[in-house]
Parts: sequence; C-alpha cells; structure tokens
Amino acid sequence: MTLNESPRWRAQANIAAFESFVRERDDLDDWAEWANVAQTQLRRLDIAVRCGFGRGVLRQNPAIRERLCEVEDDLRRKGILSPLVIDQAIIVARNEAIRHRDDEIALLALRFTKILTDITNARGLIEEKARDYTMRLERIRTPEGLPDILSVLTRLEEGDKC
Repeated sequence: MTLNESPRWRAQANIAAFESFVRERDDLDDWAEWANVAQTQLRRLDIAVRCGFGRGVLRQNPAIRERLCEVEDDLRRKGILSPLVIDQAIIVARNEAIRHRDDEIALLALRFTKILTDITNARGLIEEKARDYTMRLERIRTPEGLPDILSVLTRLEEGDKC
C-alpha cells in the first residue's frame, strides 16, 4: 500500500475487482471451473489470486463476503453448485466423536488422579523412610549408638541389608 492508498480506498478497489471478476465469469459462463472438487462452493484462493488481493479479503470485507454468498446461492439455484445439505449421518458421527472424546478425557482425569494419589503415597513413604534413617543416624552419632554401629557392621559383613 502506498502513501496515497487509504484502507477505505483499498477496500473499494477490492470490491470493484471482485465485481469485475463476477461479471467476467457471468459473461464467460465458466463458473463450474471455479468450483471446488465437491462442487459445494467456489475456490476462495483462486478467486483472491485472480482479483489481486489476499484470501482474507473474502472473509473480512463485509461487502465482498455478502456478494460471494449471493453468487454461490445463485449458482446453487442454477445447479452449478451442489446444494448445502446437512447430512444427518455427519451430525451423528460428530456427536459420537465428541462423546468418545469426553469419555477419553474422563478416563485420563481418573488416571491422573490415581497417579497423583500414588505420588502422594510415595512421598509419604519416602518421608517416613527419611525420618527413620535420620533417627538411625542420630543414634549412631551419639556414644550410646556405638553398639548400634557394631550391629550394622556385623549385618553388613554377613550380607544383610540395613
């Protein structure tokens, strides 16, 4: 955009380019070549390239968006584009997928809760062992703990674990 181009001027130029494209298609009667593979709508990217603007203009410029909908509706009435039909099987499949996803989320939440419980239990066990070993060390450090050291050394020599 140059300094002389205002956003409003650019929007008007885009509308003019789109209207010119529509007139050209009407004159050439080649709308079918501009339909997507499923013949349900026109190919947005190709239209935007031909008109010289970005594909977002087709969504963001209200005048162009409405005009494109009008053109596609007209092409549906003429039989060039397929009618938009909401297939009940697609809706059922989508809802089933959502239910399945929700079930998976619930299962993951249960697993997560169990893991947290296991971690909490393990933390308690570790803290208990740490307290036990701390008490043992304290006993060993005192003079009255000397017989305790001898018993530990004796067990170590015999191959027992502490």
